[in-house]
Amino acid sequence: MVLGALTYPTFLGRRYVQAAQRRLPLFIDATEAVRSHVTLALPSGWVLDAPLPKAKLETAYGLFTRSEAQAGAKLSVEESYRLDMASIPVARYDAFAQFAGEVDLLQSRDLVLRRPGAQPNSASATGSRGMAQ
Repeated sequence: MVLGALTYPTFLGRRYVQAAQRRLPLFIDATEAVRSHVTLALPSGWVLDAPLPKAKLETAYGLFTRSEAQAGAKLSVEESYRLDMASIPVARYDAFAQFAGEVDLLQSRDLVLRRPGAQPNSASATGSRGMAQ
């Protein structure tokens, strides 16, 4: 079973990275902060395949953390996101775009659940979206 995104998506790339290059600084007019905690009750015996114990992106633009865990039949996902108000110079736009892309990839990561007796999914070792864990 595959679960899609479980938390409120930030869509940083869609909102702020609309061009490959910029000629003017990018202005982020307000600080954003979101903290999410999701808990799901899984069917009996199902397990999360390759949970992400801790991901942390900390940059001059903000912070993003995510952890996934299973305890018994409970699956929990914790996320914390902060984007700081800033004027991002043209020379730092690529670094910001990388941060935005990594946040978007982590948030859109599919969670793969296995039923009892099923073989682990080899693709989940890097996540279904290709992010190394």
